[in-house]
Amino acid sequence: MTDACLEFEEHLEDLAVGDVAEPERSRLLAHAATCRDCRSHLDSMLDPYTDLDINCRAQLSILEACRRLFPRLRRVSCYATAMNVLGKSDDELRRLRELGLSLLYIGPESGDDVTLKRIAKGSTAADHVEAARRARLAGFEISAIFLLGAGGVERSADHAAASAALATAMDPHYLAALTLTVVPSTPLATLAGRGKFVLPAVDHLLGELRTFVDEARPADALFRTNHASNDLPLRGRLPRDRERIVEIIDRALAGDIALRSERSRGL
Repeated sequence: MTDACLEFEEHLEDLAVGDVAEPERSRLLAHAATCRDCRSHLDSMLDPYTDLDINCRAQLSILEACRRLFPRLRRVSCYATAMNVLGKSDDELRRLRELGLSLLYIGPESGDDVTLKRIAKGSTAADHVEAARRARLAGFEISAIFLLGAGGVERSADHAAASAALATAMDPHYLAALTLTVVPSTPLATLAGRGKFVLPAVDHLLGELRTFVDEARPADALFRTNHASNDLPLRGRLPRDRERIVEIIDRALAGDIALRSERSRGL
């Protein structure tokens, strides 16, 4: 470990929460850009939070440093929750956009308020609609992410239909569906162990996907299900390719198209 690494470690916690002043911040970030271990340590500190959860002063400082250190940088994106966006003023959002932050990954996961409450999302469908509106007004592109199976068997139909409605209302530039994985030793796994949450079977998950694609009405969104969690990888634009995608899902439900094996899903 070099002296620069030791200094970085000394300031790591303050750096992660935006409590390091310039020009020291830029110098430390420049070191992180060239040291894989230090960058990994910083990422692990930020991991419990979405990128947009950091205070605005720290975000602006990071974006300014990126512009200085990487003059050919073309795009900066980050993960955000609806409450992250709603917690910022219009001026703060516009300033972040002006400094190069251009794409926000927002994961409502469901448009069903009952499901959102059960998964402790901390926001409602209406919150996500307003967050998307304000983000678009500030000039951001939006990538919206939904989670097949999040409503369990009990809320499956409501979850799928409400998610399609929310995707329509948010009107994102990019739209993705992932599939829920119940991870051991998590609250959801505890509920599943008590019989209070049941993940839908694959055919029902495909049914949710079909409802979502058939009913979502974004103006023009690139739609993908290419994440490793999904049984059926798809790609197309909605609404242009809706009929083609629905036909593929129907063929998969009929057994005419092979699904990913569990091993291929890599979970």
